[in-house]
Amino acid sequence: MIGVVKEKHIFSIGSLKITMYIFKYAQLKPIPLARQVPWYACVLMILCIPTISAAAYSETDAAIGSATLSYLWDDNLFRLGDGIMPTAPLGKMDRTDLIRDTTVGLKLSTTLSKQLLTADLNISDISFKNHSDFDYIGWNGAIAWQWAINDQLLGKVSYSDRRKISDFEDTQQLSRDLLRQQISKAELEVKIRPEWSLLMDGQLRNSDHDTLNELDLKETQWGAALRYSSPTGSQWQFSSRYQQADYRNESPSDPVEQRGFYDWTNQLAMRWVISPKAEVELAYGLARWQPHHTDEVRIDPIGLARLTWRPTVKTAVMTHFVRAFTDPALSMGRQIEETFRLELASKSSYQFKWTLSTEQVKKRTTGPVAIPTHYYRAELQYQPRSALDFGVYIEKQRRNADLAADSLSVLLLGINANLRF
Repeated sequence: MIGVVKEKHIFSIGSLKITMYIFKYAQLKPIPLARQVPWYACVLMILCIPTISAAAYSETDAAIGSATLSYLWDDNLFRLGDGIMPTAPLGKMDRTDLIRDTTVGLKLSTTLSKQLLTADLNISDISFKNHSDFDYIGWNGAIAWQWAINDQLLGKVSYSDRRKISDFEDTQQLSRDLLRQQISKAELEVKIRPEWSLLMDGQLRNSDHDTLNELDLKETQWGAALRYSSPTGSQWQFSSRYQQADYRNESPSDPVEQRGFYDWTNQLAMRWVISPKAEVELAYGLARWQPHHTDEVRIDPIGLARLTWRPTVKTAVMTHFVRAFTDPALSMGRQIEETFRLELASKSSYQFKWTLSTEQVKKRTTGPVAIPTHYYRAELQYQPRSALDFGVYIEKQRRNADLAADSLSVLLLGINANLRF
């Protein structure tokens, strides 16, 4: 037997008044902890029954709170081939799932003379309707200090910490793997002349998996670049970057494709503002990399080509092609990913924005040429106020192959609500 008690709470944040109803349950048998609604989920009830007397939110506020509630229906959670069903040890035969994401966040910023200090934290409760063993608490936080001695010497020091579930398409397994990534980074900019800048940076990244420990990674990067910025907004830049990736559990006996590596990449990039309505970005580089415990050196070209056109103030068309390495913390060894994307976005005078996009992705390794995966997405956003917006989207993914096990079909339906205060 369950008794329901309704409590009414009214509180203010600046000029923002919020009425919130909290429902408490009195029950004879306890609910398992993993299935209880977290306390902060109650805050998100304001998205359903808000009483807002004034919009206090501003992007320039020193403290900005946020609350998000989203649902995603996925008809192929594990990205299995056509006709394949998940098997033990899951104990369930569901390919589909309904995923709820309840997130609260806080962003702080303050300026002291020429110094800007920022802190940003988002905490998420993720729950799966059909696979409750996958439920977890994730987060994404960062702190940063943007410093400046004068107009010619400035930089940034930052630290970020993120915890999320690994994509099932990357892990290729039917169990949960949580990935935590911590990044410490320092950046320096020296303005040689008003148009010329010398950039340097260094970062240390640690990636830790709770299940796939063979992917635990320590990564170090050092980079330098020379950039020219024109008065019209165009930029030209030459950069050089050194990267060392070490899998903590690797062995000299591991296959070459499953070892860490050293990488030295040189790249030339440009951003050309043709007019207020059009701009082009181009980049081309060569990555010279060497797997651990071998003398073999490999060279791979990387780069991008992007065109953005805004025929009207409220309409934009974007197309790009990108060839880059995937994150070594997500899959063993190095993979090249080639992405072609076409996107059309438009805003209406009624606070609506819609986006249509199509994308083709190929992942290449040392094996055969990968079969492309196609993505088709339609998204609609409604923002009645600057502090409140709603969104809904549908996405279809498809990969056709000679073997059914290599083919893929995915349908995603999502809805979300976001409040900032």
